Amino acid sequence: MLPNFHQLRRLLSTTTTTTSTSTTPTVVGSNSGHIGHIVIHNPAKLNAMTLQMYKDIPTACQNSSTAQTRVTILSGVGTKAFGAGSDIAEFPQVRTGAQQAAAYSKHEDNASESLQALAHPLLAKIHGPCYGGALNIALTADLRYASEDAMFCVPPAKLGIGYPRSLMKLLVNAVGKTNAKELLFTAAVINAREAKDMGLINRIVPKDELDNHVTQVAMQIAQLAPLTIASCKMELQNSDMAAEQAYKECYESKDYEVGVHSFLEKRCPKFMGD
Repeated sequence: MLPNFHQLRRLLSTTTTTTSTSTTPTVVGSNSGHIGHIVIHNPAKLNAMTLQMYKDIPTACQNSSTAQTRVTILSGVGTKAFGAGSDIAEFPQVRTGAQQAAAYSKHEDNASESLQALAHPLLAKIHGPCYGGALNIALTADLRYASEDAMFCVPPAKLGIGYPRSLMKLLVNAVGKTNAKELLFTAAVINAREAKDMGLINRIVPKDELDNHVTQVAMQIAQLAPLTIASCKMELQNSDMAAEQAYKECYESKDYEVGVHSFLEKRCPKFMGD
């Protein structure tokens, strides 16, 4: 049986780990070849997001990307949780009153915009709880893969807080207005199957296979034409001149020649991203 929001809150207040005294909650970015990694790191509280962690995300995005990066994997450290949401324990100090709320939302928006601004695909790997602020982060991903134990919740109505318009747009884009209303108005915890049916996630994968599955998808993307994928992502996100130009540049690229010639010669293409 899935824990409800209040059960999770009690769990958060009592959960400890051996690393909690030596590890500062943060979001870290790293890179290995064509694949970047952004990891939410607060295992003492099921990867709950502190205000500082939202502030860390733009730097994590920079650290995860190089000129060679073709795909990035977004995850929560460990396999217990992607993220239990924003750390409510600090709300009285950092999110009380309209002025603090506006400042907090600005950092949430900056984090979201940084993740969405990645030129290459962002894949979210989701274990366990993916609630509130953590779900907002997951919604910035282009593709979301979840284990069978994944749980999702949009809890503002349980806390009496507003839901930022920019984040509302991400939710509606993922699940549509009708499903967004159900998630917002009921603040219900839903399981992976319900999330898949809503379009909140792309695929459910057995828990012990999730890491390998997401890595395999990332490697598959990394082998394809990066300019084409970047162009497609830009076109899906925008309808401006920059997206149109990125589309046209695909046909001016060496990768276009490589792709066509490799197909005609019946061999696997090796795309260089130029």
